[in-house]
Amino acid sequence: GREGDLQGVQLPSNFEVYPMIPEKTHRIRWGVFHTKSFLLGFEDSLRVVVHTANLIPCDFNNKSQGVWYQDFPLKTTQGSDCAFEDDLIAYMDTYKIKWKGSRWKDSNTGKSETLRVESLRAYDYTRADVRLVGSAPGYHKGKHMKTFGHLKLRSILESKTFPAQFHKSPVVAQFSSLGSLSKKWLDKFTL
Repeated sequence: GREGDLQGVQLPSNFEVYPMIPEKTHRIRWGVFHTKSFLLGFEDSLRVVVHTANLIPCDFNNKSQGVWYQDFPLKTTQGSDCAFEDDLIAYMDTYKIKWKGSRWKDSNTGKSETLRVESLRAYDYTRADVRLVGSAPGYHKGKHMKTFGHLKLRSILESKTFPAQFHKSPVVAQFSSLGSLSKKWLDKFTL
């Protein structure tokens, strides 16, 4: 954000900021990322919110923005993992930070514990009506090549069957950047 975005705002005493410094966290010089999302924990559910706006007035007042959200209840049985859950866990794990100071009520014990990425597995995402395609800095190779970004999107689209009238239809997406892609690669990004 811009200098002064939080000027004069009193933050709670347990609020901590962990800046992403890709040279330290991902061993690359460029590729800072910042999630435009919220994870809101309630006593019996988790709300996942993904939006397109930076949290600054000019983004809300002067630009078109989008938001998606869905509530997920606590799991009633173990083993109900799904693609959305795996996507969310993989993405949140890319932050490579400890969520210091954050407390979460453990659904198994009922005790308040320090939040860990794995704490998110307590919720049932099987009714997710979307797939999460995150973008994370770094060099993704081997089995991780299709974990994030445009290659993830491509693999999801390739796994779907579309009615004939949608073959060769354009893909419409909202993003702030798409990396360094060649025309040759983009020409291959058709189904």
